Amino acid sequence: PEGWVTPALNGGVLCGTMRGHVLSVSEIAAIHECMLPASRLAEVQEAFLTNSVRGITPIQWIDEREYPIGEQTLEWQRIVSEPNQADG
Repeated sequence: PEGWVTPALNGGVLCGTMRGHVLSVSEIAAIHECMLPASRLAEVQEAFLTNSVRGITPIQWIDEREYPIGEQTLEWQRIVSEPNQADG
């Protein structure tokens, strides 16, 4: 899919508070819930994890592949760190 991808809840991911918040304020780009097999990681341009304490944490390495901290990841960090957004 075009845009951002998050694993579907039936794939074993937790239905976390920050994940839900990011899905609810998807102002930057479309977010699709689907399975993303490891074989497709080479197509990924940016990646991050969500956590209710740490917010948005960029993923910089998976195995031997380096991922840049891109503009959209930085924008997600800004959005979720705003007090009126974080309290959601």
